[in-house]
Amino acid sequence: MPFFYVYSPDDFVGGLPSESTNATSGWNSLTLKPGATPTLIEMVDDDGNFDEVDASQVLAGDINLDGTTYAADSPVHSAYDLINSSSGLKVTSLHFTGDGNNGGPVHGLIATEELLPGTTYTFDINRTSHLKSNPSSEYVACFTPGARIETQNGTVPIEALQPGDMIATRDRGYQPLRLLLRTYVSRERLVTHPNLRPIRITAGALGLGLPTRDLLVSPQHRFLTISPIAKRMFSREDILVSAKRLTALPGIFVQDTDDPVTYLHFVMDQHEVIFADGTPTESFYCGPLAVHLLDEAARVEIDALFPGLTTYSEIPKPARTIPCGSQQKKLIERHRKNRKALLNYAC
Repeated sequence: MPFFYVYSPDDFVGGLPSESTNATSGWNSLTLKPGATPTLIEMVDDDGNFDEVDASQVLAGDINLDGTTYAADSPVHSAYDLINSSSGLKVTSLHFTGDGNNGGPVHGLIATEELLPGTTYTFDINRTSHLKSNPSSEYVACFTPGARIETQNGTVPIEALQPGDMIATRDRGYQPLRLLLRTYVSRERLVTHPNLRPIRITAGALGLGLPTRDLLVSPQHRFLTISPIAKRMFSREDILVSAKRLTALPGIFVQDTDDPVTYLHFVMDQHEVIFADGTPTESFYCGPLAVHLLDEAARVEIDALFPGLTTYSEIPKPARTIPCGSQQKKLIERHRKNRKALLNYAC
């Protein structure tokens, strides 16, 4: 059963356009209010694709949005999608009533990236959600087997690590691994969802000879950038950028194969910068969009170690600034234009 973090209409300046208003006026921007916090919902669904008209999509439990309670088994239907074709950000509005053919007010909104409070988002594509592919499984963030992780006992293949192993971090010395989770993506799923194909980062592609060997990671897995360009753009030289944004650079590309892949989720007490094949990268960030895509068994394991983590009252703090997709894209464009490596300083 998929999980979603839903923003309510009151989370946005001026609210959300109704389905009929959006269709006629072509809504092109949304501003998330400062302090806005999404609500976690669980949905029953029989196909893993979020549709406008699908009787199998219902709430798994009661939820409350803006003072209105929607009971378990209430229908969940998508209404419209707003897309920024430059950054790749997509937001989808929801109805929790009706049969999917509603034209009135929407009750919430989900996003393919975590939205930042106080930020205005613009869109150039405005469409109905009807008969569109909106899979809930787009945003897995993790490693594949073979990545070598720096530990207190030297470098160890990630698949050989055990809970309790001491992992080298950039900020806090050696810290314990708490959990290693796995997500298997079949050939059939990769054919229907090519956006889940891994990203290959070839040896030396990030600068300073890093990574020391090819790394294969999921599209949303993030790497540390250390450069004067980042400092000029974000007032600090080290930020986190997702692998899918790096494909604009030489030596980094989507793996053009439908061979099955296993992604490994590397869970620690908090979000950390760690080292994989010498490269500064992230541990699993337990943010809403990552956690809700884990299967139920994985969420149970995480919740047993970190009670309440999967039902946040607030989003956990990342180890470094994570710019929005459009800002990441601009950073990479400037690096490519100036022929500057992403790692300009020793890690």
